[in-house]
Amino acid sequence: MQTRCPGCQSQLRVPDEFLGKRVKCPKCGHIFQVGRPPPPVVEVEPVEEEQQSSMPATVKKKKKKARKLGFWERTVRDTSLFLLIPCGLCCPLPALIVGSIGMSTFIDPDAQENAKILTICAGISIALGAVLRLIAMFIQ
Repeated sequence: MQTRCPGCQSQLRVPDEFLGKRVKCPKCGHIFQVGRPPPPVVEVEPVEEEQQSSMPATVKKKKKKARKLGFWERTVRDTSLFLLIPCGLCCPLPALIVGSIGMSTFIDPDAQENAKILTICAGISIALGAVLRLIAMFIQ
């Protein structure tokens, strides 16, 4: 099956068993869901004037607007791991808040993954800080 990556618009060949599943583009790394191919085009015949009046009017569906990514979602998504890990270790409380909220509210899969990493680093930092404080208490 042929599909197009929504991230870089490159043409990709995907096996049929991946239909309806999330795949990663090998060129740009964008993760997207492989959809069904569009239905075939069918020719229609014009309808006479008197037949048109008996047909019910069709209602147009409103298109959902794509939600714009918020500031924190863009920031967490676009930040490299080399910055996320030190941020989680040095500023654990803000990192824990942003990461834990982001894991459940971010739409972008890359932002969700980075939020998990940020939360894990913050948790490690908090645990290490507690262990160091305990060691310091016993040393004194």
